[in-house]
Amino acid sequence: MFLLTPPSYHSPDDTHPSLLQRLVPWSTRLPFYARTIRSLLKGRRQALQGKFCQEVFAGRAEDILHAVEKAGGKVHMTGLEHIADTPGPVVFAGNHMSMLEIFLLPAAISPHKPVGFVVKESLGRNWLMGPVVEAQQAIQ
Repeated sequence: MFLLTPPSYHSPDDTHPSLLQRLVPWSTRLPFYARTIRSLLKGRRQALQGKFCQEVFAGRAEDILHAVEKAGGKVHMTGLEHIADTPGPVVFAGNHMSMLEIFLLPAAISPHKPVGFVVKESLGRNWLMGPVVEAQQAIQ
């Protein structure tokens, strides 16, 4: 089951930082990075095993979404119905306000349409992301 179903997604109101995160503000970073790296490593392993498909891609993207929320972040996406309702191929261009769009857009798109990427060539050679880039047949 996919979290980001049309028409919108809003982080639940009951996602709050832990007591430790409220007492030590910088501590939100550690669990976020730990969860994100764990998801990326899991995706890398699945790609190397030949098991990285659109459904897995959406699952790894949702892992990142959960990491954001557990760190106290809120995600609000609207207009998701347009992804499924638009026939044929579509180009989604991120504005790179942060790297999160790289991880969150697939969670919204891949349940409805195949996802492909145009990536910097060096990302394809990266030991962590390279297998995923190859599995996704990204344009480098």
